[in-house]
Amino acid sequence: MGRFFAGLVIGLVIIALAAFVYLYFGYAPVATASAPLPFESKIATMALDARMKKEAPKQAGLPATPENHFFTGRE
Repeated sequence: MGRFFAGLVIGLVIIALAAFVYLYFGYAPVATASAPLPFESKIATMALDARMKKEAPKQAGLPATPENHFFTGRE
């Protein structure tokens, strides 16, 4: 069982080291015209959605009443 966990830790360290080397030596595309890295769009969208949910007001700033009908086109 100990060998399994040692192998797991070594495997995770190798993956982290490979990612570091990939970024450190400039293999990652950084030009604005480059295609995004795998999962980059998904991660950015998840972060943006989480932030919007956290910062969004819990209640509407203008209550829905008959006096506030200016968006319906009625005069």
